[in-house]
Amino acid sequence: MSKIVEAPPNVVGELKTLMKIGYTLETSIADIIDNSIAAKSKKIEIEIPYSTEDGEPFISIKDDGKGMTQEELISNMVIGCKDPDDEREPGDLGRFGSGMKTASFSQAKKLTVITKAKGKKLCGAIWDIDRIIKDNKWNLEVLSTKEILEIKHLNLSNKDESGTQIIWQKLERYSQEKDQKNNGVARILTDDINKVKDSISLLFHRYIKVEKDDKNDKKCKIKQIKVFMNDVPIEATDPYMRDFDGHEEDEIRQLFMSEGTINVKIHNIPHPSKLTAEQKRKVGGEKGYNTGQGFYIYRDKRLMIPGDWLGTHAAGILGNRARVRVDIPSTMDHVYGTDVKKADFQFPLAFRQHLSRLGKVAKEVGKRDYVRRGRNSIDANTVWKIIQNQDEDTVSYRVKSDNDEVRGIMQRLDKEGRSRLAKFFIQLGNELPLDNILFFMANDRDKITEYNDWEELLKESLQREPESN
Repeated sequence: MSKIVEAPPNVVGELKTLMKIGYTLETSIADIIDNSIAAKSKKIEIEIPYSTEDGEPFISIKDDGKGMTQEELISNMVIGCKDPDDEREPGDLGRFGSGMKTASFSQAKKLTVITKAKGKKLCGAIWDIDRIIKDNKWNLEVLSTKEILEIKHLNLSNKDESGTQIIWQKLERYSQEKDQKNNGVARILTDDINKVKDSISLLFHRYIKVEKDDKNDKKCKIKQIKVFMNDVPIEATDPYMRDFDGHEEDEIRQLFMSEGTINVKIHNIPHPSKLTAEQKRKVGGEKGYNTGQGFYIYRDKRLMIPGDWLGTHAAGILGNRARVRVDIPSTMDHVYGTDVKKADFQFPLAFRQHLSRLGKVAKEVGKRDYVRRGRNSIDANTVWKIIQNQDEDTVSYRVKSDNDEVRGIMQRLDKEGRSRLAKFFIQLGNELPLDNILFFMANDRDKITEYNDWEELLKESLQREPESN
C-alpha cells in the first residue's frame, strides 16, 4: 500500500533555480515597477550610480505607494505569496506573488525592502542569499527601527506618508571579474542605465503619458505615473509615432471572446521618407523602424510584447509601417496565461486566428503605400523604369531609354554599339543586387548613400583592355 511523505524542495537548489529564471536587468526593474503601480504609486525613483567610487554598486527603486505594515511585508517576502488564479483588480500588474523576489534574486544576492504604510512607522526585511545558503533555510531577517535607520542608501523616512524602497546589493554583474572582461564597471553601469531608461519609456509609455481614451476607460482606468532615473524624468516612447506627420490609425475594434473582450487598434507609422534623422534616431534608427513592426500586446495597458508578429506573418519591408495594439485585461489571465516574468502569453487558437486576420489588414495599408510610391517613382526617377506585369504578377526594373543622357549616348554610337549598350542595360536591370539592397533597407537604410566618384569609375574601366570581337 502506498504512503504519502512530505518531500519539500532542497532550499539551496530551489534558490539557485529562482536565480536562473531568465530575467534581464530591464525586465527585473519593470517587474518591480509593476508592484509600485499596483500599490497606487504616483512617483517612482530609480537610482543606479554611474560609478562605484563611493563603494559597492547598488540599485534602489523607491515609490510613494500605499506601502505595507510589518505583517504585510513579512507575508509578501514569501515566495509565491499569492495565488495566480486569484481574481485581481484592474491595474494590478502583479500575478504570481513572486515577481519582486525572483526579479531581485536574478540580479542581486541581497534584497532589502523598507516600507511604510499610512499612519505606521518604517519596517524592513532582508533576504540575503549567502545567509540562506549558509543556514540552508529560508531565514528572513526582519529589521528593528534602529537597524533600518542605519541602512546605507536609505531614502524613505517616517516623515513620508507612505511608500516602499527596494535596495539591491551584492550585484554580481558588477563584480571585479566582470570588470576585467568589460573594460570597467562604470562603462557597464552607463550601458545599463541607458537600457533601463529605454525599456521603461516603452513598456510603461501609456502610464507615463496617459492618452485620453485610457483616462476614460471605465474597465481599466489608469493614472499617470512619473518615473525618474537618477533624478532625471523618463519620457514616454510612443511606438505608434502619433505625434509625427503621416501617422494613421483605425478605430478601436473589439474582439468578443468567450472569456471577455479584447480591444484592438491598428496603427500605421509614418513612411520613413517623412521622418527626420532625429525622429528616426528616437525610434531606434532604420533597424528599430523595421524590427518594431507587428503586434504590441498589453496587459492592463502595460506593454508586455513589443512588436512581434507572433508567428502569424513574416516580417518584411512592405509591412514595416504596421503596428497593432492589443489590449488584454488581467481578468483574462487564466486563459491567456503569462509566465512569472510576464514575458510570454499562451494564446488560444481562436485568438491567434483573429490576430492573423488583423495583421493582414494592417500590413495591406502599408503595402499599398509602398506600391504607390513604387509607381510614382517611374516619373520621379530619371534613370530607372519599374515594369509591373499584372498578368504574370511580376515586377522588373530597367534603365529608362528615354533618359536624356542615354539618348545622347545612343545617338553617338553606331548600330552595333547601340545594340551592345541596350543589352548591357538589360543585364544591369536583371542583375541588381536585390538581396543586399533588401538587407540594408531592412536593417540600416541610412547607410545607403549615393556614389558620385565618376573619375574613379572611369579609371577602373580604362584599366581593363576591351574584349576583341
